[in-house]
Amino acid sequence: MDENEETLRRLSLHDEGALAHALGAYADAAVPGLDARCSALARLAATIALRGELPSYLSNVEAAMAGGATHDDIIGVYLAVASQVGAAAANKAEEELEAALAAQRPPVA
Repeated sequence: MDENEETLRRLSLHDEGALAHALGAYADAAVPGLDARCSALARLAATIALRGELPSYLSNVEAAMAGGATHDDIIGVYLAVASQVGAAAANKAEEELEAALAAQRPPVA
């Protein structure tokens, strides 16, 4: 059994140590099977679905862009998730995402 399968097995058994490891080890990094860009975009999708707050949007947008994501990729995640999470979550996400993207734009000289 490889390491990923063992981790999933331990998580399915509610192993607190495995959960702590997974939460800590993969909090802001690539996860098995996904590169840093895709991991950050997946976290962004979860942030949208869970009606996250601005700090979560800021860190996930920053991580996605550091991993090579573009503004179009980030907006694409929003568009893909918005119809699934409902109007209230989509509206909140739109405001928070706009602020997070603005924070990533270079300053105007």
